[in-house]
Amino acid sequence: QILADYRLSKRLYIAGEIGNESLDRTSESVDYETSGSFLKAGVDYNFYENWLDMDNMIYGGARIGYATMTQTLNRYDYNIDNNYFPIDTNIVDREFSGLNMIWLEIQLGIKVEVLNNLFLTANFQLKRSITQKTPDNFDNLCVPGYGRTSDIGSIGVGYSYGIMYRIPFF
Repeated sequence: QILADYRLSKRLYIAGEIGNESLDRTSESVDYETSGSFLKAGVDYNFYENWLDMDNMIYGGARIGYATMTQTLNRYDYNIDNNYFPIDTNIVDREFSGLNMIWLEIQLGIKVEVLNNLFLTANFQLKRSITQKTPDNFDNLCVPGYGRTSDIGSIGVGYSYGIMYRIPFF
C-alpha cells in the first residue's frame, strides 16, 4: 500500500491510499482466497497545534474507498446446530471474478516525524459498505483495503500503520 497526502492549508490535507492485497484463509467451515486492488481518497484534518519546528499530526479524516477483486471458494461446510449428524463438506474450487465494493471510511490517527521528512503513522478506521457486487449464492468474505466482511451488518473496523516520506515540494 502507498499512502500520500498533500497539505492544502495549515490543518487541512488531501489524502489517498492505493494498494494491492491478497488473503488465503482456511478455517473449520470455509477455505477461500481473495486478491485484488483498492483505492481510497479523501481529506484529513489536523487537530494538533504544533510548536517550534514540529510537524506532527493527530488527525481525523474521511475516505471513500473502491476495491476490485477476485475470490476463489475452495471448500465450505454446511452450518448445522448439532453434533449428532456428520458435517457435509462441499469442495467447490470455483473462482468469482469482476467483484467490487465501494465504502465510506472514517479515520482517527497520528503521524509523528522521527527524522527530517520521515514519519511514522498509525490510524484506526471505521468503515461502512455502500454497495458491492457479489457472486451468485455467495458473499464477499474479504475485500482488499476494507478487510473481512460480515453478514450481520455493513459496518467494519480496521487499523493501519506505516512509514511515510515527505517529498518537499516547497
